[in-house]
Amino acid sequence: MSLIQKAILMGLDTLAVLVGAICLAAALLAQGGRFSARLDLFSHFALIWLCGGLAVVIYSLITHGLRAGMVWLGLAATASALALMIPEYLRALPEEAPSAKAGTVKIIQFNAWRRNAEIKDDVRWLISEKPDVIAIEELTPE
Repeated sequence: MSLIQKAILMGLDTLAVLVGAICLAAALLAQGGRFSARLDLFSHFALIWLCGGLAVVIYSLITHGLRAGMVWLGLAATASALALMIPEYLRALPEEAPSAKAGTVKIIQFNAWRRNAEIKDDVRWLISEKPDVIAIEELTPE
C-alpha cells in the first residue's frame, strides 16, 4: 500500500470515528429529551444518527473487519438511535377519529402561500370538503 493510500485510509478512518462519535453523542443527548425540551431537539434527527452509525459500521466492516473499535462505536450509535425510534413503531395505533355527527362544526385551517401555483386545485379541495369555517393564514394582498 502506497503512502498516499495509507494517508487516505487514515483520513477516512478519522472521519468515520468522528461521525460515529458525533452520532453516538447526539443520540445519547436525545435520550435526555424525556426530561429537557432543549435536549429533545436532538431526537428530531434520530434517523440521521441511525444512518451515521450504520455508515460507520459498514465502513469499518469493509475496511477493517470486526477487529476495529469503530464497529463498536457505530453499533453503539445505531443502538442509541434505535432506542429513540423503536417505541414509536411498537406503540398501539390510535383509534380512528369519530365521523362527523350532527351538531359538529368542521373547521379547516389553510396555510395560503403567495407562491402557490396550484391555488385553483386548493380552492376546489376546500369547497369539496364543505367546511363550516375556513381559517386562512398568511394571506397577502396578491
